[in-house]
Amino acid sequence: ILPIALFFGSFSVFGSPEPTGAIERNAPILVGRWDRIRNPEDDRPLAIGYSVSESDSGKTVIRYTVFFSDEDSAGTREKTDRQIGRYGRRLDVEWAYQVTVDPKTGEGSDRIYQCDALLGIGHRTCDFRGDFRAGTERPILYVNARHNVFGDGPEFPYGSRFGRSEER
Repeated sequence: ILPIALFFGSFSVFGSPEPTGAIERNAPILVGRWDRIRNPEDDRPLAIGYSVSESDSGKTVIRYTVFFSDEDSAGTREKTDRQIGRYGRRLDVEWAYQVTVDPKTGEGSDRIYQCDALLGIGHRTCDFRGDFRAGTERPILYVNARHNVFGDGPEFPYGSRFGRSEER
């Protein structure tokens, strides 16, 4: 697993033997939470990382993870110290999106993302049925809940505008 950082729309790949073309081609585009307008210092996406594995069928599986700042969950210094003691970090780390890529054709399939379980609460996996940036394979994901899960559309309830898929 090698890191990839997304800052201001450019990629930095550190010594990667991985299929960087597929990694860059499928990297999600994030749209921030609506309530960040009230508090723009909360839960800022800081970076996107990825991991690459091989499926049983020999296809490449790319999973993207988002690192958020986490100003709002602890509230006090004592709670922050407990959070650092428990998790060893002061970040919110959430897997965001996963795609399976055929290494021969470069075609993506089995696109899934981390969505909420019910109306902005909890975590589960949903099929991605949203939009892509025009002319690309880059999915548009909406940070739709205060605990930094995603939707594939901006509508409420959070999650797929075409109806929820079964939990995986």
